[in-house]
Amino acid sequence: MDLHHHQRLQPELDPGERVLWSEAPDPLTLLVQQRGYRLAFLLCWTLFAVIAASTLLLHQGDAFPQQQSSLVFVMLAVPVVFVGVGLVSLVRESLEARNAWTTLYAVTDRRGIILAGRGGVTSIHVSEMGNLTRKGSAGRESLLFTVGRWDHGGRGSAWIPGKGFVGIKDARKVERLLRQQLIDRNPD
Repeated sequence: MDLHHHQRLQPELDPGERVLWSEAPDPLTLLVQQRGYRLAFLLCWTLFAVIAASTLLLHQGDAFPQQQSSLVFVMLAVPVVFVGVGLVSLVRESLEARNAWTTLYAVTDRRGIILAGRGGVTSIHVSEMGNLTRKGSAGRESLLFTVGRWDHGGRGSAWIPGKGFVGIKDARKVERLLRQQLIDRNPD
């Protein structure tokens, strides 16, 4: 196991727990699967708002007489607000996307561990591993314990992402390790 992986995993391990496998995912695969659509939408949103605002600014004298300056202000304010919302959201999503470069996965003799970028730790216990799903192509595979789903309760719909190892090199090998070392030994 890589020394850097060992140093990051050590504080999360229980006494006597052994690491059987660890790997950092392909950051681009992880980024696209976790935030790709959101980043693409925000980029298009912000680009559209910038184009709308700049078009109004460039042509305000041509289209509107001086007496209608309050109308021009209102027409400019809306796209500028859209630009602001888009930029703030884009920056926020981009900062969250940094996690893709610092995520680490591990399988121990007791559980699976996902160490997200800025301190987030997810433990996947044996009871959550019975329904493994492999996706992707060689070198950029994913091994999912739960598949993503839409939740239509509460205040509207929300996407609940799946839980698993995304963007790993050999998902079949990791699945085999999980089945041999954890799932088949704990059949409950």
